[in-house]
Amino acid sequence: MINKEGIRYLYHSKRPADGYSEEFLQSICEKCRKFHQIEIKDGFLEIGTLDMNNPFRRIKFSCIQNIEDLGDEVAVVLKPCIIFFNNITGKININLRNEQRRATIIWRWLRKMLRFGF
Repeated sequence: MINKEGIRYLYHSKRPADGYSEEFLQSICEKCRKFHQIEIKDGFLEIGTLDMNNPFRRIKFSCIQNIEDLGDEVAVVLKPCIIFFNNITGKININLRNEQRRATIIWRWLRKMLRFGF
């Protein structure tokens, strides 16, 4: 499993400027085909093992910030979450982004500005 620093790095990583190569996407699909049945078609990343009503079943490719191959896992990074596909156990883990720290910083800044009369 990946630690907090690795997750923070993944949230800040960006898609390559020239996009993903077809070979890279095919290798990701092949790696995840056994347990997750991942396919890329019509501009969507489809996860075949999920229920039809699951919101993560079809992900628009333009919403994906980055795709990282982490050895035994593949991470698909979206703005609000990271989806981890484990290729040994077949599990799918989702890490939701925590915005509480950011809200706390904004609230402290706002209180400071109001105290000074701005």
